[in-house]
Amino acid sequence: MQAASADVAAYRTGKPETQISSVPEEIRQAIFTQPKETIEPLVRRLVRDVKDDFLKVKILHDWIADNIDYDIESFLAGRLEGSSWQDTLTRRKAFCQGYAELLQKMCQIAAIPCEVISGSGRGYGFMIGRAENVREPNHAWNAVRIQEHWYLIDVTWDAGHIEGKTYHKQYGTAYLYAEPWQFLHKHFPTDAKWQLLERPLTAEEFAQLPFLEGRFFEQGLKLATALRRLHPTGDSVQFTLTVPENILLTVQLEKPDSTDKFKGRTIVRRDRKGANVLVTFPKAGCWGVRLFTKSRNDQGMYWQAGVLEFEANAGMDWKFAETYGSVGTMDSYLESPLYVPLPAGKAQEFKIRVHGAEQVQLRIGQEKWIPMERAADDAELYRVTATVPEADRVQIVARAPRAGNTYWTLVDFTPEQK
Repeated sequence: MQAASADVAAYRTGKPETQISSVPEEIRQAIFTQPKETIEPLVRRLVRDVKDDFLKVKILHDWIADNIDYDIESFLAGRLEGSSWQDTLTRRKAFCQGYAELLQKMCQIAAIPCEVISGSGRGYGFMIGRAENVREPNHAWNAVRIQEHWYLIDVTWDAGHIEGKTYHKQYGTAYLYAEPWQFLHKHFPTDAKWQLLERPLTAEEFAQLPFLEGRFFEQGLKLATALRRLHPTGDSVQFTLTVPENILLTVQLEKPDSTDKFKGRTIVRRDRKGANVLVTFPKAGCWGVRLFTKSRNDQGMYWQAGVLEFEANAGMDWKFAETYGSVGTMDSYLESPLYVPLPAGKAQEFKIRVHGAEQVQLRIGQEKWIPMERAADDAELYRVTATVPEADRVQIVARAPRAGNTYWTLVDFTPEQK
């Protein structure tokens, strides 16, 4: 099999093409009541005057993602509804098989070879610490052949996601023309040739891959520290990610089958090259570190980018100072001190790196504000030495340019009260 070779980044825009909104009303209405008679006019209208096969497939991908919902009710009820492309259109909802068969049919009309691939997908139901049966098919996706090479697509996961018992429409391109090695982190095809790798992975090797979402790779993140799906460690762990400057990252520690929030157990330290993540574990056992990301200019919420699992052989009491979202917004990370509670009556050097701040201060209690000075050889490094009184709240705050008297809290060293 010949895998992807062209530069497809230009098509992974995260935005649907305008052609999907220009379909005439008569076709738009008839496609869901008379699919057999209308499917060809629909496809021909969507790709009219489009010469680029990559763009043609993206338009078809976008139309399906926009018009077909995942059949969450039948899925949760355990009912198997029709999955043919006709059933998908008449019902306007489907399981993964229906999405894949509809894309295949539309690509055939557009004269683009397309295959439906079955295999194991790490989607809804994937749990931290739970073993996978990767040899049991539970998902379907597609491969298309363009310019003599094959490219992988998962329209189902680009159309939305399940959260709890609710399906959320959320268009994306994380699984459109994804690189085979990246795609493999969540898709294990029954037929190994559809891995599109020179040396396909075995089921055992696939099961050892960390759980990384398509958006992890789409946003340009990389694991700089080699990690298996369940990585053995001691009472703490430290790992490094390559993270582009325009991407914000936050992490959360979780215990399988627990709803508890383990605050103060993770800290992210950013620099221009990426992020260094430190984690302390409350006790021995299996733990998950959930990764969330978003673009810096995105005013919306963070979305999951992956889950890293660790098997700790011990626990520890140490917790980190609490950091806020403003740490990511202002390109800052804490250098010292990292842990709380701070020892009272002892002088400590506070150091933090902040990009683009007008002023950074150490706030002790309600009244005492101590300016932090820039390092002579590093304009983004701020530091000050101070002695912390007992039982006082200690924070590092920063003021952005043109923000008036508004300060953002970057770090809170006050330990959580038991």
